[in-house]
Amino acid sequence: MEVRFADTFEKSLEKLLNSKRFWRWEFWEDKWWDLKRAIWSLRKYFRITTKMVPWDYSSVLQMMRFQVGLLADYIEKKGYEVGEDRFPKVAKMRRFIELANHKIEDDYADRCGYNYDYGFDFDPVEEKPNLTQMVSNAPPEVEENNSRAIEQARELEEKEWKEMFEILSEMRGWWD
Repeated sequence: MEVRFADTFEKSLEKLLNSKRFWRWEFWEDKWWDLKRAIWSLRKYFRITTKMVPWDYSSVLQMMRFQVGLLADYIEKKGYEVGEDRFPKVAKMRRFIELANHKIEDDYADRCGYNYDYGFDFDPVEEKPNLTQMVSNAPPEVEENNSRAIEQARELEEKEWKEMFEILSEMRGWWD
C-alpha cells in the first residue's frame, strides 16, 4: 500500500493552525470561544473529574451519569422537539441515571431485603491456636433470607446492567 501526501507536514500544520492569518478576526474568535468553553468545562466538571480514578469503571459511570443528567435537563427545558418525542427520551435518560446510581452505590442487596441486624463472631480454630474463623451469629431463618437476598441481588444487578446498556444503545437518537 502506498501512501501519498499532497503537502509537507509544515504546510499542513500551517493550514490547521491558520497561523498565516492570525490578524484576522476569525482566528481570534475561534480561540476566544475555545477558551470560553474550556473555562466553562473546568468549572462544570471539576468536582466530577477530581473523583475519577483509572482503575475502576465506577468513574466512567459517574461521568456518564453526570453528562446524561446535564443533557436530560437541557433537552427537557430547551429541546426543539414536540413533547411526544422529547419526553420519552428524557424519561429514558432519567432511568439511565437511576440505574447508574444503583450500580455506583451497589445497593442491590439492600433493595432485595438483606438483613444486617446480626453480625459475625470470631471463634478460635482448634488446630491452629493463633487463628480465628468468622462465624455468623444470625438465626437460620435470617441466614436463609440473606442467602435468598444475595441471589436476588445478583440477578437484579445483571438485569439492570443489561437495561442500562439497552438505554445507551438508543443514545444516538437523543440528539435527533
